[in-house]
Amino acid sequence: MEVGVEKCGFNHFVFLPTEVISLILKNTELSFSDVVTFGKTCKRFVEITSDNELWKVKLFTRWPSLLKSANETDPTPTWLNLCKKLYPIPAKVNDVIMGLSAKCFHQDEVSYCSFRQLKDLSANGLMHHHLVINTLMNKVFDEDEDKNLTEKYYAKKALRCVHHSHMKQEWWKYIALPIEQQSLLEGALLFEKWYSPFRIVDCDKIRSEVTEIANQGRRKLKPEHPCYHGNIEGAVEMTPDQCYEVFDAVNEVMYKEMGFKGNKDDYYNKNNSFMSKVMTTKLGIPITLCILYQAVVQKLGVVLRPVNFPGHFMLSWNYTSDGFKETPTILYIDAFRKGNVMTMAETLMQGLGQHGFNPDYCQTCAPSDVFKRMAANIMHISSQMMHHDSETYSLYGEELHAVLKPEDFETVLQCVKVYVQRRVHFLESLEMIREIRPQTNREANGVRIMTGIIQETMQQEEARQEHTEVNRREANTGVTYSVGMVMRHVRYHYSCVIYGWDSVCKLSRQWQRQMGVDQLPNKENQPFYNVLVSDSSSRYAAQENLEYIDDPIAITHPEIGRYFEEFTKKCYLPNTELAKQYPDDAAVTTVKSSELFTD
Repeated sequence: MEVGVEKCGFNHFVFLPTEVISLILKNTELSFSDVVTFGKTCKRFVEITSDNELWKVKLFTRWPSLLKSANETDPTPTWLNLCKKLYPIPAKVNDVIMGLSAKCFHQDEVSYCSFRQLKDLSANGLMHHHLVINTLMNKVFDEDEDKNLTEKYYAKKALRCVHHSHMKQEWWKYIALPIEQQSLLEGALLFEKWYSPFRIVDCDKIRSEVTEIANQGRRKLKPEHPCYHGNIEGAVEMTPDQCYEVFDAVNEVMYKEMGFKGNKDDYYNKNNSFMSKVMTTKLGIPITLCILYQAVVQKLGVVLRPVNFPGHFMLSWNYTSDGFKETPTILYIDAFRKGNVMTMAETLMQGLGQHGFNPDYCQTCAPSDVFKRMAANIMHISSQMMHHDSETYSLYGEELHAVLKPEDFETVLQCVKVYVQRRVHFLESLEMIREIRPQTNREANGVRIMTGIIQETMQQEEARQEHTEVNRREANTGVTYSVGMVMRHVRYHYSCVIYGWDSVCKLSRQWQRQMGVDQLPNKENQPFYNVLVSDSSSRYAAQENLEYIDDPIAITHPEIGRYFEEFTKKCYLPNTELAKQYPDDAAVTTVKSSELFTD
């Protein structure tokens, strides 16, 4: 007869070797809590579950994406203590995100101070940062794109904030380096990461591709060339002819064999400013092709420096007739025109002197000036875009300028002005203002005036948010449509979703005249609806200009999650805060959409 553990009270598990028990505990099916609970059963198991290697395995089994960041930190951390610190982070992130709608619904933009707890969590270490980012990423890119819309909306805002908070620290480390150690390529990677909070920039891949271009160029050099052997990464004394051999080899590889060229057909595409895109498409603008060219030839012993010509961007080369022994003559390399080497006179003949001659144009510039120019390029492109991301990219540019030039009064003040114009980030603006060191009476007066404007605007925003109007349908019997209905505009045929309404037009007479409201049969004396349009715009439409759509579609608008929790394939369901404003509409919308659209 078999004797079970329950009958005799005998546990065979305790006789298993420690190595076997440890292997069992590393099983992916066992959670952190399972292992901790197991360790509480006896002293021996306490010792087993205190094993550092066990908790390293458990950590990376649960969060495999943290492995890379672990390699960049302390190589021998106490993994159990690290697990204890990391374990509560996802729950804390979730608590912050879930509470933001009630806190921020009436704000036109969510202020960075709303994410302070997340920024503090992220600042505790690289692995903490990556876990916060990964948790937010999982929310933003949830598999069911039609549900949890409000959670996704605020997670996206939080992701931008935490990402930029971390990137500021990376930028400040970069600009604190001596100028000669500020690699243009590394700065360009930081630049792309700054503008890419929702995707991973594979920096190692780009570095490897740059190294491979240099290696292919090296193989074209003669064996007796001083840079034929090994990876140089710095200036090597060589004759001008040997430098030209480097240029010729790189030009042949980059332009002839690999096909890199200036993107003349789509010059103002923002992807031309991002190195990962340049490496993939082989297309770029002068500044990114120069950064690539400079990085490649530096691995072959030639040091080139950036020159901020107006309307163009080039590299300068200290040419000498006998190595480094005589007074150098500066020549210019145009990576946009296939590595063409020119004198100043030839440069002017190329049409680059159209702004007039100024010796300062010929001076090399600091890397921070290079990236300020790149940010200005993105801001210019954004100003021409008819897209919801245009304002975001413009804001990124102003913020990056302030990060790169924190000591410059006008640059920081301009960023603060943008915040105030957008009625956002008031506390951050006050902090930035306090850190400014005015050098003149004019600057001091500017600080005082801007501080007053910020405080007054904050008071206006607080007063506006305290007032929440409740709209009942029984008191507005003329309102036909309801919040959450997907509609079509009769005249302009755009698709939209209703997120609010007024029983009559509430906008000014001037707006009504501009929009031709007085030409409508019912003029302003009819319900008007706030709608989110599929082209990412927000509009105010008269009732007679709207009709039910034939086939409901998801409205791809960046603010959809601010107001709605879910798209049911028939209509949108309002989130808690919008439902408070229109308490009767969800039921009306659900019933009407079921009548109109059968499964």
